[in-house]
Amino acid sequence: MYPLNIIIYAIVLIIMMFIIYRIKIPKELPEKKPVIAWLPKYSTTVKLSENLSSGETLSRHLSAFGFKLAKETPENITFSRGSVLGDISIRITKVNLKFDKPLSGHTGLVIEYGALAFFDTGDLWKFTNELKGKLE
Repeated sequence: MYPLNIIIYAIVLIIMMFIIYRIKIPKELPEKKPVIAWLPKYSTTVKLSENLSSGETLSRHLSAFGFKLAKETPENITFSRGSVLGDISIRITKVNLKFDKPLSGHTGLVIEYGALAFFDTGDLWKFTNELKGKLE
């Protein structure tokens, strides 16, 4: 096999994995921290405090953690922070949060890496649980 073919196959494989990650249905956030999670994308329910019941107040609250409003639709509101060019540290990698509307009581939350993540050693799980605690 020629080196150029290997490079092309690798690029096609990465693109396919990226597409699979984007369309993958998030799994429920497990109770225990996983040792390793393949293609991590979690969904959970967050009991938002009463003062975070509007998109504007939630946006202000999340901005303290580096998140910015990315997109708002009638069904959900999405926030993002970090960079896809960062390293693999959960503190600076790109992370997306998608909250279901309405933002009251128990609200659905999907959390995912903003770029492709083949696996996670529990950092996203830990980050999700810490974020839930700061929103309740």
